[in-house]
Amino acid sequence: MTRAVSALLSLCFIVLAHAQEGSRKHVGKITEVKGEAYLEEEGESRRLTASDKGTLLFAEQKLRCGAKCRVDFYVGSTPEKIIDGETYLIPNVPARRPEGSRDRVTAGSETRGLNDILLAPPEKGVGFVRPESFKFRWLTSKSNISPLTISLNGCKTDDLVWSESNIDYQRGSYAPQRVIELLKQRQKPKSATELEVVVSSDSLTSKQRYCFEIIPASKEQLLRRELAEWDSYADSIRHTERAQIFYNYQLYGEAADEYDMALKLSPSMDYLLAGAIKTYYLLGDAERVKDLLNRLGGLSPRSQLYEELLWMTGRK
Repeated sequence: MTRAVSALLSLCFIVLAHAQEGSRKHVGKITEVKGEAYLEEEGESRRLTASDKGTLLFAEQKLRCGAKCRVDFYVGSTPEKIIDGETYLIPNVPARRPEGSRDRVTAGSETRGLNDILLAPPEKGVGFVRPESFKFRWLTSKSNISPLTISLNGCKTDDLVWSESNIDYQRGSYAPQRVIELLKQRQKPKSATELEVVVSSDSLTSKQRYCFEIIPASKEQLLRRELAEWDSYADSIRHTERAQIFYNYQLYGEAADEYDMALKLSPSMDYLLAGAIKTYYLLGDAERVKDLLNRLGGLSPRSQLYEELLWMTGRK
């Protein structure tokens, strides 16, 4: 009788788990189970075995270890484990910290973002652009800027690729479909393509020019595969992991957008603030970096990470 009740409870737990999978997205999965281990949620407990490798994990579930136990699992892309007697509450976001480094983040010109209008695309040598999600991005804190003219030329030649005038500066960004199509046409399979942005306005004393690089098509294919791995995860995990992937590919405009969305869901997560600070520094947005540093410095205790970011962005 006891065995039958236990089997029924296990069956109920499995049915509940499948129902949850259909109604919400997971945040991690189990990779190995040894010994006496349990997965708990809402008063229900299920004994785990080695065959539970690959079981999806959801926020607010608990993993618990009994005797001679070890469970290896991931939350997002962050590896975690528990051993004898330990309990772990599955969070919405991984507990990852930025990789430790005393190397300064390099953002090209030290004045980029202080006196310039354009923040994206990033300059050659700083990062790449992706045709699919390309957009011009600029600061909106300046005033008295008349409508802009933005053109695309070759970096080493003056062959005109595209040009448009009377662009509203106050909108802060601009993503013309025609430019996206042109960038796709010029994207090379295995090497970066160089183009130059030329920005002019009656309110500017001279034209501003930025040479940038289009990511190779082969690299973008790898990027798409890595991004697709996180499509089925909860929003908090998906935006966090996509931000890190874009950052690793030096696609800082896309990384910044993902960090912003992740921070809306977890506004006080220190490593998200740290990642966003590094990304916006590379884009050259000094005001955004200052704002994020203030938020990070206000968290407690965050002194070590705060000091590290001051060093990495050249503010110390």
